[in-house]
Amino acid sequence: MTSLMTFAVSIGAVASSLVAVVAFFLAQGQAKRARQLALTSVHFDLTSGEIAAARNVMGTFRYSQKGRVARRAVDGKITRADVIRAFFVIAWGLERADNVLSNYSAKDQATADDFIGWNIDELTRNVIWFQEVHGPALGVQNQDAWAAFTQRIRSEVLRGSIGRAQAGMKASPERAGAPRR
Repeated sequence: MTSLMTFAVSIGAVASSLVAVVAFFLAQGQAKRARQLALTSVHFDLTSGEIAAARNVMGTFRYSQKGRVARRAVDGKITRADVIRAFFVIAWGLERADNVLSNYSAKDQATADDFIGWNIDELTRNVIWFQEVHGPALGVQNQDAWAAFTQRIRSEVLRGSIGRAQAGMKASPERAGAPRR
């Protein structure tokens, strides 16, 4: 009877171990899927809707209007209010992206950077260019808030993007999109 009980306990232990292993792998798969869904959501957020409209405004202001604003909205010209709103919409979108990406491991952030890095870099270049070249001239006095924003960035994806954009501005403001004087 003792060996039968020992055998039953052993079978129970093996079964429990198998259940634990299966549960572990299922949890890993669910976590990976959740990270993929979150990254897809960030990509969608950065490339559609309000941010896509703001990106269009900032791009038009930066590249077509060469940093000049129209006094009023005629013939598709970007106004001061348009570009200031676009700046904040993009900055807040980057902050949302950072909130997601900062919860990723270094490996997962590298994957995310491969997937959405170009989008983040372009948005970052636009907001840094605006902040450093046009913000104060257009009445945006947010240097303290901007410094706090950039210091609170936790994900390596956004830190790297901000560093590259700032280096580009220092090396060549005109190449970074600043208007020629």
